[in-house]
Amino acid sequence: EVENLSELYLRALSVGEPVLLTADEFADAQCQFVGYGKPRR
Repeated sequence: EVENLSELYLRALSVGEPVLLTADEFADAQCQFVGYGKPRR
């Protein structure tokens, strides 16, 4: 498991720095996932 996590970490690093969202952008993203995992009607 440690090897797997290490590999994932190295892959993530190769992509670059993470994008930090502003509070407004984060709230917007949360709104898009409000119904996630709930069955559609």
